[in-house]
Amino acid sequence: MEDDSQEKKPQVLVLPQMLHFLKTYAASSEVDLQRALSTYKMYESKEAVKRLQNELISIKASKVAPAVLDRVISKRRITRYGSYERFAELMILWLLQAKT
Repeated sequence: MEDDSQEKKPQVLVLPQMLHFLKTYAASSEVDLQRALSTYKMYESKEAVKRLQNELISIKASKVAPAVLDRVISKRRITRYGSYERFAELMILWLLQAKT
């Protein structure tokens, strides 16, 4: 018998690196995220940067539960970018452009 339910995307329920980045480097929604990412990349380990990049890729692919995104990133911060996916896309770009 076939399952009539739609195939569900895996839901990421935690974003520890994103939470650390936002609390430590971008505590205010007014912070220049591009500059904050550059600072993050300068001071954090390569492994931490890679984990943040992986979390951003999950956000961009809509694999993170909306409640988690609302809690960690916040709707107020996201109004500037239009969507969490667009936010993640820009963050990935800025992270790759940031000098070490």
